[in-house]
Amino acid sequence: DRSTAPGGFATLCRPGGARPRGTMDSAEKRAAPTRRPIILIACAAILVAVLSAPRAASAADHDFELFTLDDKLYKLERVRQAEGNRVVVVDFFAMSCKPCREGLEAWSELHRKSSERGLAMVVVALPEGDDRAAYEASLRDLFKAKDLPFPVVFDKYSKVARQYGVSKDGEAKLPSAFLIDRSGKVAAKGKDAAALAGEVERLLTGKAGS
Repeated sequence: DRSTAPGGFATLCRPGGARPRGTMDSAEKRAAPTRRPIILIACAAILVAVLSAPRAASAADHDFELFTLDDKLYKLERVRQAEGNRVVVVDFFAMSCKPCREGLEAWSELHRKSSERGLAMVVVALPEGDDRAAYEASLRDLFKAKDLPFPVVFDKYSKVARQYGVSKDGEAKLPSAFLIDRSGKVAAKGKDAAALAGEVERLLTGKAGS
């Protein structure tokens, strides 16, 4: 462990440097005040580099919890780890997005064909306008009429959209859909069912991912 080994980071950066206090000769004691600021600057630079290093993506980066339009708590982690599930499609939606509305039928068909083989799906509806309550009521009416075979959750404050990089600075890139494998990683992304159907099939047959 570099942080605890002799001459390591923790030893170097402690007051007094690498040696225990009281062991320096007179020449080293005179030089110590000059060396200490240099050591502290070096330690600060190392710390900044460590903290700013890119972090490996984890499953938690894509898991989320939101309420469905019928007020049930949806947990992506629980769904993707459920027995029999191999992959989850996360499709982002807004009522003003015509391709999103038109694509619901294709998603429904893909789900009906593949759900028994391990495909799960969720639609994440994004907010529009200032009156979120009225918009949510409109979403309920729309999806009640659609009678979809998968849940629809309401991302009321676009938190999940930002988490997935779909929304930035108040603008959403739609249509956008993500294929999440059982480990929680993004296996593929695309705009519609046609774009992801091939990768869904490969994952379900075990030829890619797990």
